[in-house]
Amino acid sequence: MTEDKNTLFGEFVLLDQRARALLGEFYGWLKSQEGTGLPAEEASALAHHADRYLRDFLVDILETEPEKSSLAAVRSYLSNWYIINTLEPTFAQMEEIAKALLLYHRWANLKGLVDMATLGEVEKALLDKKFFTGRLESFWELDEKGITAWREVDDYRRPSRLQ
Repeated sequence: MTEDKNTLFGEFVLLDQRARALLGEFYGWLKSQEGTGLPAEEASALAHHADRYLRDFLVDILETEPEKSSLAAVRSYLSNWYIINTLEPTFAQMEEIAKALLLYHRWANLKGLVDMATLGEVEKALLDKKFFTGRLESFWELDEKGITAWREVDDYRRPSRLQ
């Protein structure tokens, strides 16, 4: 079956295929001595977190090329989308996701997919654990009146904020 790249579904399939190919390379880099030299099990867990970001968020939700990751997208994913789309988000899982996204962006920079400025912004944001843990803490404390204001921070439903 061939996909017509001029249809919405065809474009999605092509974006998803590119994301899967990138993830395969990233996983290989995580295991390699040139990369992080991680055991397969740990590399697999990190690649899974990057997979959810690239395929479920960038490609599926934002309809964006996997190579177009940005600080705004990372913040929107980890401080908003992940929290509201995970049954029981935890600080430990957020830390693992941040680690995966940090490594992914370092690898993407080495591959020429992400420029140095973007990498620097993403690194700075992901290393600021206080912001992301604060977002999760404030989520657990939400009441009916605070939902709209909470969602406004890095709201992924407004693509113009991610440009």
